Order: sequence, then structure tokens, then C-alpha cells
Amino acid sequence: MKKLFYLLALVAGSLAFTSCDDFQDEHNEFPWKPSATKLNTSDSRVGRMCTANGVITDNNAEAEGIIFAVDGNTAYLCAFTDLLVADEPIGREYYWILKATAWSSTYDTLPIGTGKYDANGNEQTEITDGEILTDMIVADTTLKSSAAKDCRAYFRQHYYTDKNAHAADTAFKASQGEWYLPSAQELEALVKSKNKINDIYLDGHVLSDSIIPTTHFTAIGGGRGYAYWSSTEFNASTAWYRIVNDNSISYLLKTIADGGTFVSKMCVRPIRKVTLQ
Repeated sequence: MKKLFYLLALVAGSLAFTSCDDFQDEHNEFPWKPSATKLNTSDSRVGRMCTANGVITDNNAEAEGIIFAVDGNTAYLCAFTDLLVADEPIGREYYWILKATAWSSTYDTLPIGTGKYDANGNEQTEITDGEILTDMIVADTTLKSSAAKDCRAYFRQHYYTDKNAHAADTAFKASQGEWYLPSAQELEALVKSKNKINDIYLDGHVLSDSIIPTTHFTAIGGGRGYAYWSSTEFNASTAWYRIVNDNSISYLLKTIADGGTFVSKMCVRPIRKVTLQ
């Protein structure tokens, strides 16, 4: 009965999200578009769990994340879940729901510089490393909050329902600050690997994180699935996102504070890099 309650709570929380089917501009012609990813998503190690030290493991207790792409000796890991938030506790117990996240708390008349245009509005060479882009966003002191800051604050936790157990769940806290908001190219690779990531949940592994069974990549949230933010700007007021099912890309207002609708709050999946051993 308790598991059913948490599942119902998650479903209720997910109603705050949208697939963007009814709200996005289809953008038949983009003024510009991010380049395609060059990360390797067909490597045999994609879909395997990995430690912070770059050791591939089948032991969920020591795994930092799941490999979704490889570039030479560098593995790109995604978090086991999207960003979550605890709803109001019932007694000593939390129930966890997907966190609806705006790209940023506000925006200015000039871009931060994480897309085609630099902070002065001039064209620049494309930056495809989301870690660099995340640091640029976090360094913007005009932003009270952002999806990038949330990723930097992330570390793996198991989302225990007991308040005290959750507060004590700090085994992976050393990795806080290593996670970041993926670039458009890294997000493309991540969504390409969604089926292998999902298999972790379907291959007999008993993940503590799986108390939230629907935070792996699925088509919930509408026919085309949830939308995920990238750290790549389109311009000063909008940023690129991707849809789970078809990996399609579009852009949307960064925040509801400056005229965006509730659709401007999307899912976020933190990622990080490790050197493979």
C-alpha cells in the first residue's frame, strides 16, 4: 500500500510537466541549430554502471552513475534519476516527485554566452562542453537560481522516504560540484542512450533509487515524452531542450518569471565525466 501511495504521489506530481506537444513552436526553419554530437554512444560500455574513479561495476552500492557516452578514455555518466524534490513530509516520511526546473530565474537583454552568441551578442565558436557552459551560467551573479546551479549542487542520493535516513545519505557527497547541465550535444547523446539506461532498471538490479520507478527515460508526460533542458542558449531569452521519444530539439523561454508559461519548467538530468580505468 505504501509503494502504491508513493507511485500515486509521483503521478500527481508529474502533472506539473508537459510533453510540450501543445505548446512548443514547431520551428520548421531554425535560424541556427546546435551541431550534432560526436560522442560515441555505441560503445559496449554504454549502459554500464561506473564509479567516480572510472571503474565499471555491477555493484549499485558503489556506482556513481550510468555511462551514456564515451570519448576516448573519458566516460560520460548520467545520474540515476532526474532532479527530484521532496514534497511536504507526512510525519517523518518524504515522498519524492520530479522537480520542475526553469533554465534560469530570469534573463537579460544579452545572452550569457553558452550558445552561438557571446555575452556581447556577437557570434562565437560553438562550445559543446556542458561543463564549461555550466560554469558560465553559475558565474552569472544576476541569476538567483538555474538548472545549472541545481546540477552543480547534485550528488547521488537514494531518496529514502524516511527523513532521517535521507539526511544521513551522504556517501556520494564528495562528487558534489562534479555534475553539470549537459550541452545540446551531450543531451543528444544522453537521449540516444536512453534505452540502455532504462535497461539498468529492467535487468534484475534492485536500485535503492528505484523507489521512484518512473524517473528513468520513458514516454510519460505525453506522446513524445518529457522535455529536458540543455545548457546551450538559443539567444538571451531562450535555451535549447530535447524531447525524450524522438530526440527532437527546440528552444523555449528560460523562465516563467519573464513571460514564459509553466512549460518553461522542464526535467533536468545531471551528468559528469570520469576517466576510465
